[in-house]
Amino acid sequence: MKSEASQMKVLMIGGTGLISTAVTKRLIEQKVDLYLMNRGQRKHNIKGVKMITCDIQDEACVKDADVIFSIVGYP
Repeated sequence: MKSEASQMKVLMIGGTGLISTAVTKRLIEQKVDLYLMNRGQRKHNIKGVKMITCDIQDEACVKDADVIFSIVGYP
């Protein structure tokens, strides 16, 4: 993982469901610069998370991430 000075920026598509919330919390514990991209349908109260509400097809939402992964439970 990168040092604090060059912290890895991770974009997770989803992140507020039952399983993905546990993954989100673990990444925050690991000091990952975490962004969650979703439709804004669920509220969350996870400190340290930055939310992005946008269409998954919008490339501008994902252009600066070092890592992008989806944890969405449906197509």
